[in-house]
Amino acid sequence: MFKIGKLFHLAHVMSDLNTVDKWYDEIFSVRRFYHGYVKPAMREASLVILGDCVMEPIQLARVPGAEQSAIGKFYARFGQHFHSIAWYVDSIEDTVKTLSQHNLRLYDLVGKTVQ
Repeated sequence: MFKIGKLFHLAHVMSDLNTVDKWYDEIFSVRRFYHGYVKPAMREASLVILGDCVMEPIQLARVPGAEQSAIGKFYARFGQHFHSIAWYVDSIEDTVKTLSQHNLRLYDLVGKTVQ
């Protein structure tokens, strides 16, 4: 068994990153510490602080082949939706083992399965 701590990170796949960034700025007055292109994941992203959590609005990059990336496949299947969530845990190894035993899917930044 593992213990879940505080929420650390929440990713939100969107169709228009600039519009979402503006919304976070106007509604929450967030502190943004990153905005740019993440080449291995074929996505545009921002990282903003909202309370104690890092929010990551994500948009599929407009580059050839992006539709076949992990984010591209997610967007095609679910549209604009929360994508991933991260909590602090006591042991990554124990957490991965327990979640895997319960058939929860775990992936890294570029969509490779975490084992």
